[in-house]
Amino acid sequence: DFVTTASGLQFKDAKLGGGDKVAAPGDRVVFLWEGYTIGYFGRPFQKSNGPQGGAFAEDDPAYTRYVLGSGGVIQGLEEGLTGMREGAVRQLIIPAGPLGYPPTDPNHTTVG
Repeated sequence: DFVTTASGLQFKDAKLGGGDKVAAPGDRVVFLWEGYTIGYFGRPFQKSNGPQGGAFAEDDPAYTRYVLGSGGVIQGLEEGLTGMREGAVRQLIIPAGPLGYPPTDPNHTTVG
């Protein structure tokens, strides 16, 4: 079952990561992601390119690198990544509104 946070973000941990370190603001995180519609038969609308699974290659451009708290991704993704452990897999449902793309950035030039 999905957990709903106070902001309205829903998440489910498909795989818990290992280690003692929990991602927090200021940490550099590296991740793969895919975005699917809710409705329209769950079709992908956007995703990072590259292989799924396999060994992590430090210079692989398919991975997104980001410093939590720096404001370069939508708020829902920021919140969803925070608290994850290395190797974790988390499914997010990000509702439209303040957790998505801000209305002040319609062309996604500042965020995402």
